[in-house]
Amino acid sequence: MNQLVTYKDTANVGPATNVATVAEGGLFSKVAQDPLISAVVGLRSGFESRLPVRYSRIENPTVGIITGIDEDSDPSGNDCNIYPTAGLFKMCYVNNYPFAKYGMKSRSVDLTEVGQVDNNWTNANATITGNPFAPTLPPSATNAPAGAGAFGAYQMLAQRDDLKAYAEMMFSASVSYGRECLYGNPANDVTTNSIKHMRGLSLLINDNYSDAVTGVDCARVDSKIIDFSGKSVEANTNELVGNIIDMIALFEARQKAMGFQERWDGFLVMHPNLFRKLVFAWPATFASYRTALNTSTEARVDAMMLQNQRIGMLQGSYLIGDMGNIEVVQDISVIEDVDLGVYTSDIWFVNRRVNNTPTTYVEYLPLNNPATARGAIETFGASSKYSILDNGKFLTFWQSEGTCVRSNMVWRPRLRVDTPFLCGAINDIDYTPNFVINETPYPSDSGYISGGVTGPYAGAPGTEVSITACADDAAGELTFTVDEAFNCDAAGGVQVVFSDGLVIPAVISAGAGTTSVSVDFTTAATPTTLQAVACADFTFVGATLRCPYRNQ
Repeated sequence: MNQLVTYKDTANVGPATNVATVAEGGLFSKVAQDPLISAVVGLRSGFESRLPVRYSRIENPTVGIITGIDEDSDPSGNDCNIYPTAGLFKMCYVNNYPFAKYGMKSRSVDLTEVGQVDNNWTNANATITGNPFAPTLPPSATNAPAGAGAFGAYQMLAQRDDLKAYAEMMFSASVSYGRECLYGNPANDVTTNSIKHMRGLSLLINDNYSDAVTGVDCARVDSKIIDFSGKSVEANTNELVGNIIDMIALFEARQKAMGFQERWDGFLVMHPNLFRKLVFAWPATFASYRTALNTSTEARVDAMMLQNQRIGMLQGSYLIGDMGNIEVVQDISVIEDVDLGVYTSDIWFVNRRVNNTPTTYVEYLPLNNPATARGAIETFGASSKYSILDNGKFLTFWQSEGTCVRSNMVWRPRLRVDTPFLCGAINDIDYTPNFVINETPYPSDSGYISGGVTGPYAGAPGTEVSITACADDAAGELTFTVDEAFNCDAAGGVQVVFSDGLVIPAVISAGAGTTSVSVDFTTAATPTTLQAVACADFTFVGATLRCPYRNQ
């Protein structure tokens, strides 16, 4: 999974790490590209985009849930008062919702390089057909941070270096946040960065709730969890369909008995591959799984009716239920485990509201409140450096060193599920898709597809590869193993770039165009103090080799 990285205050902004748009070595510097079409997969309608948003300054709220009452005591008293004594109501305080903290920083841009072109082709009107950011989400949608100007920046990223860097930051933040909403876990917090993970849906929907104060078990609060134990959809369709229908029936029985509205108001979250597998089998199975047929029974099935039901479910993203359609959110952030063509994932049942009160939602720390970040910014006279976007959700700020600038953003959300007893999950469902949909925005996923290069051609200025091993040759000459074949057009010039911003210039002495590149630090290209460098002198593994820009 992509790891969000927050901004950490250092003095090392430069040199520029952004790849230009249409300057030499720019991503769009090839002549006569018309049109520009986007095939980038983004999160346009995931789970997090369906949730209402609220704002809160309460640091760590709990939910009080009245769970039941003690049994009446035995009758006692005199002849006029021999009655049982009523029991006491029982309460659980559950969940503890601390704010998470997420952030992302852009590549650094050299302001003096912005706007250069590699040829007479003008990019003034270059727009892109297609956009991984969703422009039609409601203003409250939490598809962070798509609402913070990302849609427009992506449309015009071929026009300016700064818009390209901004759109890259927004996209990385958006897709990483989508998966955090499902799988976020504070146990993954580490002390070496500023990330604080939220409790994602997979933690909040569970069957192990206890009182936050005393630790006493709170079984009434537990979600309904069914372990499908790796059984396949194909061989166990009746069981899976029955589990889904019965889960909804359980929630509606609970709601009726608890004084909520009778119909369950919620939705299912699953991967599109699993949804398609279910839809293909659902109409016939739903019509027959509770009816026993035998050799003496004449079964009549209207194939066209079943096909129309199937088409309706695919178009409307729902499953047919006993009391109406069951809404399904198809989310490509759902993780699929793959083993020899068999896919495994989960289904979550998310309660949206009871009696018109939202029960699953996102809360943000309102950064535009005078008592929070906005007030502090004004107190310190820093309004020129900081901006607050999307009605207080996102704090953006810039960092500079000389002419190099980068943008940073931070946001403080938390996911809340206040009625876990009206939520559930079916875990560990196996299926073999007839046609696999590998549309994922996460480079770490096994099905991720991209291709191409970060610049227009191999060896262009800005081309960058990661160093995976270092070996000493002669004094000041090292051989690096890199993660892909590497070459530079700049007369053999190369730069070693470290994460803290340090850059060491050198030249390639052998291995150009391969994954084993020999680099000579003994020439005039390298500062005298570094010309005897050895592998042990720096942490080369994890650094990158980069082709320098023309002015570097």
